[in-house]
Parts: sequence; structure tokens; C-alpha cells
Amino acid sequence: MALQDWGDYSIGAVGQLTPEQVASTADIAWAPTHAAAMYPVTTGDSLRLHWTAQVGVGHGR
Repeated sequence: MALQDWGDYSIGAVGQLTPEQVASTADIAWAPTHAAAMYPVTTGDSLRLHWTAQVGVGHGR
């Protein structure tokens, strides 16, 4: 799934935060996603994604 520029991402340590903590923590350093972006994660990293689904976009609706 291409994220395009419809959301944000953050890279952090695996196991650092639960999904509930990610959803409720205000001080995560989110950055915008970009079309065709590569996200530099390595061993021990987790890629957190926050995006908005845009229903019908690009499907002629």
C-alpha cells in the first residue's frame, strides 16, 4: 500500500511503547510521509505509522 503523503511516521526502539501509548503520547516526533519514501529502519527499530484513509481517492468515485 502506498502511503503517499496522507500521514505521518516515526521511528523508535522496538518495545519502547505499546500501541495504546503511541496513540496517546503527545511528544512523539512525527514526520510527514512522502510518496515513494524509504524509511531507514534497522535491527531494533520500529516504524510507527499514523495516516488517514482516503476512501475512493484514485478509484473514479
